[in-house]
Amino acid sequence: MIPDIDRREFLGRGAVTLLGIAGLAGSAGAQDEPTRSRLTRRMAFDEPATLSDDYVSRIVLLTDRMEPDPDMPPVAECAFSNWPPEELGLWEGLVIEWQNEGFGELLTDSKEVRAEKMVELRIVVDEQASPAELGTPFIVGGRVECPEGYVGVETNEVPGLRIKTGPGVSTQG
Repeated sequence: MIPDIDRREFLGRGAVTLLGIAGLAGSAGAQDEPTRSRLTRRMAFDEPATLSDDYVSRIVLLTDRMEPDPDMPPVAECAFSNWPPEELGLWEGLVIEWQNEGFGELLTDSKEVRAEKMVELRIVVDEQASPAELGTPFIVGGRVECPEGYVGVETNEVPGLRIKTGPGVSTQG
């Protein structure tokens, strides 16, 4: 039996699929090409114990560029193709678990989500020819294996995304 769903719910569910396919296709092809899109970034960071292992669809928000650090996290062994790149940047940032009743809303003009849990950490970013910009939000499209205690993610920029916070949001760092 086919469940009764309205047009808005159907379109929202379809948007989830389209965003997921676009994210995976964009990040998978981009990592092997030297001219990959500036909207696609590879990142690596300490794996927060307070988050589940499934990083797909989490948001990574770059909050502050850090000075080059000789004590860079040991992420050179991550399983990205052609890794590490020539230019790695070190950022402070947030990994965000979020909710939005209509996930398809990310594809509309509003692009607003509600944060449920945020973890602050240092993030190593593939800077490419055009470095990422401060405050840039990215959505995780895939995960790769890294050395013990670290996680690598393939992300796509989500321009104009607004992240709402409020009472009950857990922030750790």
